[in-house]
Amino acid sequence: MKLKISLVLLIAAIAISIVPDKLSAQRSSYNEAITVEPLNFLINGIINAKYEQKLSPTNSFTVGGLLAYSHPSGGTWLGIGVGGSYRWYVDLFKTRQKPIQGFSVGPRASILYLSFDNEQDASKLKNGTIFRIGGEANYKWIWDAFVLEAGILLEFPVLNGSDFEPGAFGLNASIGYAW
Repeated sequence: MKLKISLVLLIAAIAISIVPDKLSAQRSSYNEAITVEPLNFLINGIINAKYEQKLSPTNSFTVGGLLAYSHPSGGTWLGIGVGGSYRWYVDLFKTRQKPIQGFSVGPRASILYLSFDNEQDASKLKNGTIFRIGGEANYKWIWDAFVLEAGILLEFPVLNGSDFEPGAFGLNASIGYAW
């Protein structure tokens, strides 16, 4: 089911990006952006924010953080993480957009601390730190400083000092502000 949703989102992002962007009056005047993922918060209870800075005419870097807290029956989940990526903006769809708009690809890395405290059985306490590396592909639209970004990411644990095996595949649906 996740694969089907992922494919639909990827196809929709590509289809939308092929259509010329006539809504944006300022194609390359943005150098920075800050975004959040509201769907990740509503569905999973994870607060995820990201800052992006343009470095040159073809690339940028991002740095972000996440906070997850959940109190289901029987225990408490806590997750804290930081990560970053380096993005190359590729004019794959010939839209002539420049960073920080359009299609981007690049490597990413993150470090996560995860903890689960089982209230019924103290011996089931699980926690640890995970360092992951991988890659991402994104498409960003900017209309009058309003940002909409969709993307996919793939990360694999390099060092896993925890009892958790987080998924390697993820989707990004962010909104934010650019300046």
